[in-house]
Amino acid sequence: MKLKLVYKGNRIWVPAQIQNKINNGFLEIGITTNIGTKFFVTYFTKGRRIIIPKKCREALQLKKGQIITMHIKKVEAAQKPTKMLNGNSIDLLYFLIQKTMSGFPICCRCYKNNIFLWYPAKGRPKEIVFNRYVSKSFAKLLGYLQAEGGKTILKRRRGREFSFTNKSLTIISDFLQLSKTFIDISLFNATISINPKFNQVKKVKSFLIKLGIPNKNIFTRKIERVKEFTIKLWVTNSLLAEFCYNAMNEIRRYLTKSNPDKDILKFFLQGLLLGDGNVYCYRDKNNSLNVRLQIFESNEQYIKDYEKILSHVNIKGKIKKSKARNLFILTSYLNWRSLIEIMQIFPKDSKQFNILAYALKSHRKYRVLSYLNIMNSKFTTLELQNSIRRNGYFIMRLLKSMEKSGIVRRVSGKNNQECWELTDFGKTIKNIVSIL
Repeated sequence: MKLKLVYKGNRIWVPAQIQNKINNGFLEIGITTNIGTKFFVTYFTKGRRIIIPKKCREALQLKKGQIITMHIKKVEAAQKPTKMLNGNSIDLLYFLIQKTMSGFPICCRCYKNNIFLWYPAKGRPKEIVFNRYVSKSFAKLLGYLQAEGGKTILKRRRGREFSFTNKSLTIISDFLQLSKTFIDISLFNATISINPKFNQVKKVKSFLIKLGIPNKNIFTRKIERVKEFTIKLWVTNSLLAEFCYNAMNEIRRYLTKSNPDKDILKFFLQGLLLGDGNVYCYRDKNNSLNVRLQIFESNEQYIKDYEKILSHVNIKGKIKKSKARNLFILTSYLNWRSLIEIMQIFPKDSKQFNILAYALKSHRKYRVLSYLNIMNSKFTTLELQNSIRRNGYFIMRLLKSMEKSGIVRRVSGKNNQECWELTDFGKTIKNIVSIL
């Protein structure tokens, strides 16, 4: 649909006969002058005028009395796919929301591998564009967000914030690298809260600049209750905030169901536990080794979901409500099998992994597990006996113990030799034991 008219100002009245054809909905408007054509999206309701955005007016250098051509086209909304996974990638369009938390309709369009989101509100909010397809590691970002993300509170004249707070530079760096896979991280602002006695602010600031945050977007403030410093990363954009929090909730609920994707499960737990997980290792009065995993959460439904998610990696726990604070605490005591499962989740350079490694090496089962370092994927009883140089009775006790634990299994052998092979669980343990 095309209209030729005289430009009288940034508000354009659409003739009634055209209004009847358009009805209500999102429109793509093109304004053409002798300089060129600029497009923008608007939401049209019958009886309203179309407002030309400031950026468009400035780019076309519009002046009153000028003849312009206006192209009007209905926007075809993108449809939510039925599946979250597209091959080995997560399709972010699966997390599409129809309306904002404030009730405004959302315009969603797809251009090749990009998603464009915009909603109509006073002051023309900024649109947001991000990649449609991301790797499964995106679930780790959602785990971080679940653990340390800010609340989606509507702030006057600012909208809602997409935010993340942490004191670890390693985790801050990881969060930004993961964010880079779907948005431009130069959109981020950073607020460094520092203790007045902390004198390494310049190093922290230069660290953030190297990661890609513009210098003008970095702010500092002094807070005495902070030990050294904390960093809050934030983007003021309601669409980004609501979209990501919706994705977080969808992924968390998906992981509570049976047979979730193993990679998504691992990545989400990595983010969640690195942000909110506490690991303790101690000996009780009887000198027995105890390893405890705890998660603290103020939302009761979230903590119940964490309990279901952890059950997928054979970790069971109990939930208690703290009387002193409005918190729910999920506590899990880890046996040697649980230690192996949880060690696969934490990165090898993390504090939690080092605590778990110490716990495993201190466990009475470790003496048996350490023999995995000299076992091949397949071996005979005689080969193992020659490698360990122990008598046959010891070798058979060792293999039977490992077989009972699901670490090795018997296979058919040649020349009447008893043959064994490592199970998948045994190979996993061997990989972990080899780096301790």
